[in-house]
Amino acid sequence: MTDPKKDNFSPEGCETLHDIIRFAHEMSMQEMFRIGEDIGSDRSIAIRLKVYLPFLLYVVDLGGGLSVHKDSKEATTENVTSIPFNAFLKGMLHKDVDWYRDVGVQLGGFASILAQSAIRDPMKEGRVGGPNYAIVAENYLNFNARLGYHFATVDTFCGPEVNDNYVIFYFKGGAADVVRRGRRARLIAIILKELGLKVEQKVDMVRGELKKFESQVLQEKLDIIGRLCGSIRLLDMTLSDDGQVEWYALEFLKGNYSFHTDTVE
Repeated sequence: MTDPKKDNFSPEGCETLHDIIRFAHEMSMQEMFRIGEDIGSDRSIAIRLKVYLPFLLYVVDLGGGLSVHKDSKEATTENVTSIPFNAFLKGMLHKDVDWYRDVGVQLGGFASILAQSAIRDPMKEGRVGGPNYAIVAENYLNFNARLGYHFATVDTFCGPEVNDNYVIFYFKGGAADVVRRGRRARLIAIILKELGLKVEQKVDMVRGELKKFESQVLQEKLDIIGRLCGSIRLLDMTLSDDGQVEWYALEFLKGNYSFHTDTVE
């Protein structure tokens, strides 16, 4: 039993110890991506992170992820002691990543209304979605975010044992039509493959994973994935042609995170 998409991928389908281990692993990974949904019902265990991003971010410390007083209700980036969360935040807060930039949307009708709403940072104004959560420990991060009209999840462990280490990135959705969302997903897939991740893409969904690497290597990948999250926000609404996908991917890989026409070498 190897393929979770097949009908026999169920408890009843397990016939060997390998099947049981494979099934349990897959189910546990699926639960990882639903952690943020469970936290939402009990925000008292979460601490708000004061950070310059266009969405509310709450942190749940499982141990060793934050350095704050036990009664604290807020934290800053200086209080983050989680190794993978620090790396991911570093990327999201990179000086060349502009979460508030005008992406130059050129759409008509209802799509234009959606676009303008998104550009006005709906997460910040509280009209779309809700709080986002980072579940952290010293070597662990599960980040669940609904960034306007799409959502992204990062689940990662960066510890001293190479065999324990992994990064999984999941992305889906958007404000534009399905064709434009698909182009952005293809753009993300190209970038993740260049980073060395094993990638699966279906329409507007992208899933990438990297396993069994040194912690420092995974931290470098998390930094770039953080930059990617900020750079491709709302980008689906600008991708009007298939030919644009490769250009945007190459520019990002050059370090041109705002996609200026004067490319950065």
